[in-house]
Amino acid sequence: RARSMDVALLQLLEKTRRSGTWRGDLKEDRLFWSDVTYEIHEEDPSREVSLEEAIEYYVPEHRPIISSCVFAAIDERKPWNEELQIRTTTGKVRWVHAIGEPFFEGDELVGLRGIFEDIDQRKRLEQERELTLQRLQEGERIARIGHWRLDAPGDLFEGTGGMVRLFGRSMDRGAPRFDEVLAHVHADDRAGFEAAMRGEEEFSSEFRVVLDGETRFLRTEGRPRHDEEGAFVGFAGVAVDDTVRRRAQQGTDV
Repeated sequence: RARSMDVALLQLLEKTRRSGTWRGDLKEDRLFWSDVTYEIHEEDPSREVSLEEAIEYYVPEHRPIISSCVFAAIDERKPWNEELQIRTTTGKVRWVHAIGEPFFEGDELVGLRGIFEDIDQRKRLEQERELTLQRLQEGERIARIGHWRLDAPGDLFEGTGGMVRLFGRSMDRGAPRFDEVLAHVHADDRAGFEAAMRGEEEFSSEFRVVLDGETRFLRTEGRPRHDEEGAFVGFAGVAVDDTVRRRAQQGTDV
């Protein structure tokens, strides 16, 4: 009874997470797939698939990767954990998380087993987010703007690539503390800038920054951020490089 309950729970977990199991018996040269593994491949569950045929489901560019994983598991007793693409029986290209390991009887290698998870939706969302981020970064570069966020409790000032360019800060240095950002603000604008950023109200401000001896004009807008309980936790905003316009107004060559 306990055994049947365990099997039922495993089947429920597989369907909920779209995560199937598989096992390859090297002695009998047979491959066993769970129902969900068949579903992910969109394959007829009555059809027996060999290990060689299973590898053929992977797209051509990923086939060498899974093949090398299988050989390494057999020859070197190494497990694998890869995110790859397959082409299903109906021709759909789908991202999967393929996990495998050798298993033994005593010291003798007798087979391979693993988990096979459908991660197509997650991977495509990740790709969409990456494309959106690339477009944002390109838009920031062209428009000379940057997006920023201030974590007030920790005083960390996080900025996108555009904000980093505006402040001349190397990306690999990570998020600066607020006092580091403040140090770049022109001395005459520093008090007003700090007052705006230390308040808890939406604001719009113009200030100058001094980078490598050059003074540049920035406009920024900030909106307060609150946690789930309504407590103020910082600001999020955008900054625009206004140097060209301001110098043109002043009749100064850029």
